[in-house]
Amino acid sequence: MPRMPSDPLRLQREQLATACRDAAAAGLAPLASGNASLRLPEGILITVSGARFATMEPDQLILVDQTGRPLEPGPAASSETPLHLAVYARRPDVGAVMHTHGARAVALSAMRTQVPALHYYCADLGGPPSMAPYRPYGTEELAQVTVAALEERHAVVMTHHGSLTVASGLAKALDRAELLEWLCEVSLLALAAGTPAELDDAQVAASVQRAARPAGGTR
Repeated sequence: MPRMPSDPLRLQREQLATACRDAAAAGLAPLASGNASLRLPEGILITVSGARFATMEPDQLILVDQTGRPLEPGPAASSETPLHLAVYARRPDVGAVMHTHGARAVALSAMRTQVPALHYYCADLGGPPSMAPYRPYGTEELAQVTVAALEERHAVVMTHHGSLTVASGLAKALDRAELLEWLCEVSLLALAAGTPAELDDAQVAASVQRAARPAGGTR
């Protein structure tokens, strides 16, 4: 029988709803696109189907278990719940997932198979993100190809669809969503001007190592 959420969940609901609204304000989730989730001891807290990031409220989030079964009454969970669950199952280091539909990521996915390594900021994503091949939204096939493309990265672009970023916490997952969209914009500008020079593998690896150090970051 479904159980009602406990009081400690209220803060997480508010934080996730706020992060969704922030993503919309950054232009990452037009209309009713995008979904986001948090891994909690009680289960996975995820946006409901059809909810708009721009007007997201805590009651538009629902708690589900690791199979997607609802643990509380309410609207149906996002159609992309299988995608979120697949990420959590494969990546024990991930505590938050942001799936957005930024225009620049979608545009670049129609032209490339990987985000070009044009700026060392890609180190915060574990290196230049790959692009998962197109699969219909809400399907297990989409979940599997996206998780496979994510691998040791913290971001992936989903071809003709959007992007997905992950982190141990919600704030970092949102930061990475904005960073990925910026990297895609830089790539589009450079490609429009000609054939850009990219950082080589050694340069990217050095930046990734530097970013991974305590208080390292990408500055």
